[in-house]
Formats: sequence, C-alpha cells, structure tokens
Amino acid sequence: MSDADILAYDPWEGDRDSDARTLRDKMVVTRKPHVCAICFESIPIGARVRAQTQQSTEERKVMTFRFCEACCAAMAVAADDWEPINERTALGMRAAGHRV
Repeated sequence: MSDADILAYDPWEGDRDSDARTLRDKMVVTRKPHVCAICFESIPIGARVRAQTQQSTEERKVMTFRFCEACCAAMAVAADDWEPINERTALGMRAAGHRV
C-alpha cells in the first residue's frame, strides 16, 4: 500500500455542502490515542495513519481528522475496489447508531 494511493482517496467526496478546505494531508505516526474518522475505532499510540487538517470558514474551526491503518488500507485500493472502504464506512455508521 503506497502513501500516494491512500492520499489520492477523497474521504469527503460527495459532501458538497461543506466550505471546508484542506490545509494539510499526510501520513503521520500517532503520539497519543485517537478515533478514526471513518470507522470510529480506536487508533493506538504509534500507529501510522493519515491525518487531514481542514479549515471551515462557516464554522470558524480548524480540525484534524485521523484515519486508522485499516481504513487507510481500504483507501489505498478504493480506485479498483470500493468494497473495503464501504465496509469500513458501514462500521462507522453502525458505531454512530445508523442503520446499515
């Protein structure tokens, strides 16, 4: 799995109502625990993950979204196979209380 393949995937595709713009988008190693923005699973310290920082003018916020290793692996193959990322997204939808 290459970083370029992971970073080529747009996790917000289809969200055209947002005014958010990406400030940073890179692979990092976590220094503290986080929660994945797609599947809502825990990300442990020392995990190599994608971190995307966005700014919303409307909400006057800057936020960083982190994506776990499993979701990054699914992003890397999304150009050829949507099933893995759809499965990871379904996990997050269930975790958020949505029917899937």
